[in-house]
Amino acid sequence: MNGLWRGSLLAALGALCLAQNPPELPHALATFKMAELFGAAWPEQPIEFRYDGRPPAASTRMLGPDGREIPWQWVSSCADATATKGCILVRGNLPANSNSVWTLQSGVAPQAEIRNPVRISESGGNYEITNGLTGVRIAAAAGNPAPWNRAPIQGIQLSSGVWTGVGSTSNMLFSETQGQSGIVGAPLRTPMYTVTGYNVGVLDSGPLKVVIRASSRSGALVTPWATSW
Repeated sequence: MNGLWRGSLLAALGALCLAQNPPELPHALATFKMAELFGAAWPEQPIEFRYDGRPPAASTRMLGPDGREIPWQWVSSCADATATKGCILVRGNLPANSNSVWTLQSGVAPQAEIRNPVRISESGGNYEITNGLTGVRIAAAAGNPAPWNRAPIQGIQLSSGVWTGVGSTSNMLFSETQGQSGIVGAPLRTPMYTVTGYNVGVLDSGPLKVVIRASSRSGALVTPWATSW
């Protein structure tokens, strides 16, 4: 009898603990609205919403205008120059004369599958950004040593899977010869000889968007270059 009483007490205490710590219920972190004012139907494309902060990806989902879950990604590099603290990226269309609303929810793990996810890897001195349909090769720092005159884009992946730019000769940056330095209209056939450094960094790494920013230095002049997929 005493054992039965202790078992009942333990069960009651367990139930009390569960009651005091219920699982987190889904709740809205933010809603994003977009109106179509021109009577045009816009096809599916990347859409970015300013969002100051980075929500936890493992417990946050996005609901589209039809109420169904869709893939999303927090990105640090946004088309909106005022979004200095990041954006929420989705893909979607915009029907003519519509008022669409997306809802970012916390407290539930995302389950939406991504068609053709964007991936980045490093191989042979290049970053390879691919999505199963096409791709681009960007020279990594290790793949563009002194005199730092390789072009940022080193190849494009065709739909057949074959990469362009494959061979012993890299894509180069070209300038006029040293004897024609400063002459407007001089042919640009000489590999660049004034570059003093090359930097490259990955800002966003997928699965909806990859952003790489590269820059070449020539004296005090820095030439930035970026690609976004």
